[in-house]
Amino acid sequence: MINIFKIFVYALGVFAIVSCFNSNTPGKEDAGQIQSLPESSNQISSVRDENIVRNNTVSSGANVSNSGIWVSGKASIEIKPDIAILKVGVETEGLNTKEALNNNSKYADAVLNYLKQNQVSSDDIQTANINISPRYEYPEFTGPSSTVRKQVLVGYRVYNSVVIKVRDIDNLGELIDGVTEVGRDSIRVNGIEFARDDIEQFMDDLRKDAVENAIDKANQFAKYSGVALGGLIRLSESPVSSYSSGDMFETRAFASASSISTPIQEGTLKYTLDVQAGFSIE
Repeated sequence: MINIFKIFVYALGVFAIVSCFNSNTPGKEDAGQIQSLPESSNQISSVRDENIVRNNTVSSGANVSNSGIWVSGKASIEIKPDIAILKVGVETEGLNTKEALNNNSKYADAVLNYLKQNQVSSDDIQTANINISPRYEYPEFTGPSSTVRKQVLVGYRVYNSVVIKVRDIDNLGELIDGVTEVGRDSIRVNGIEFARDDIEQFMDDLRKDAVENAIDKANQFAKYSGVALGGLIRLSESPVSSYSSGDMFETRAFASASSISTPIQEGTLKYTLDVQAGFSIE
């Protein structure tokens, strides 16, 4: 009985060994995969290098236009303004819209006539806004048990505003005084801006200085990063910006025989041009 058991165990072990051997034997598909494996470490290295080159080609191909050195250049110029933009409004009231409009037209016409009589061209006067709105009051009404406020329509308000380009800055203060006099209490002065009527004559110098500034920056970046700067591959500019330089204001006090006119500070204007430039790397 013991001998029979030993024979059974021995046969089971042989069967297990044969099964493992068969499961590790490559099939047709596995044989093809084994044959495609590199035969040496050199072949393994070449396959790896090929993958690296292929991956670099794909990733850099999407960013070729952005490769290189990209810089911004800036140039500024300070000049005196030669025009003023004056914003003036006429505000009137009336019991109804017709009365409010008639009152407004009376003072608005007086203002326009005064401007034209003082060498302001019709082409330099532009209507900016006309608004008609109701006027309400909120009186108290006392009832048997409480006091309440009610909205009551009492009339209408008309507002008419114009933008005036004043070319004679020396007479700006006197012009404001005259507009206020003919418009009386209906006049609203909403602000003054100074500018240059034409800046094209300064654009050549601004562009030249801005591009030179960009080239200087690009040469510095190339030097500090240890590369050779290539040619220009892209150049663009942003709109010119301007602002008044407050520390250079010059006060103009306009005097007449009867009174002193409104003092005006025209200052200087600073125009700035920004350019963006891209250079290749050699």
